[in-house]
Amino acid sequence: MILGLEILRDPTSTKDDDDTLTFVISPQEMFIWKDFQRNSIAVRCLYPSGWYLKYIENNITYLSDIIKESKKETIYLIGTSAGAYASILYASILANDSPCKFVSIAFGPQTLIYPPSKNMEPFRVYDNFVEDMKDEMDVVNQYCDLKEVLNINLNPNHKTIHVYGERNPEDTFFFHHIETCDNVVGLPIDYEHHDVWLKYHPTRVFELYED
Repeated sequence: MILGLEILRDPTSTKDDDDTLTFVISPQEMFIWKDFQRNSIAVRCLYPSGWYLKYIENNITYLSDIIKESKKETIYLIGTSAGAYASILYASILANDSPCKFVSIAFGPQTLIYPPSKNMEPFRVYDNFVEDMKDEMDVVNQYCDLKEVLNINLNPNHKTIHVYGERNPEDTFFFHHIETCDNVVGLPIDYEHHDVWLKYHPTRVFELYED
């Protein structure tokens, strides 16, 4: 099975008594793992300009198998930037075929990635998006708008915590785009840059929202 992801496991964070499993979908996974002790798996994108859409059906099947094998009750997907987009998208799909509770912790996700807009201009890796995905525009059109995805995949077992810098115009736009969707919680941070995960560590989000 061809994957658009590279899966890395962290053997130091395996806890049999923990009923959660966390996927860290981010190039900054080592930063996020700092002082972050829980069952976790790092997920890297093999096609960065594809926004985790390359081979998405295979990716979802692969992650679903890992979740089933884990026998965990709560699944966290933590992501930054494009990985944050994926944390919302993948969880919304995975939740439709699983009894688990899913929580997306998304730091600065782009929630509307196509058609190209001024809000995507700051992300240089996006320059190649249309060219790299030109043969898979059906996938792009299906998943480009997270507002539509969340409204279609209405699932009470999926919650999204959207962390964004409230003084960053692009990130603020992307939050407002999905803020009316069910089970979306905004966590605005007094910050002007996109890399809000440097300002607000994921462990603090867990402290606020973990049941």
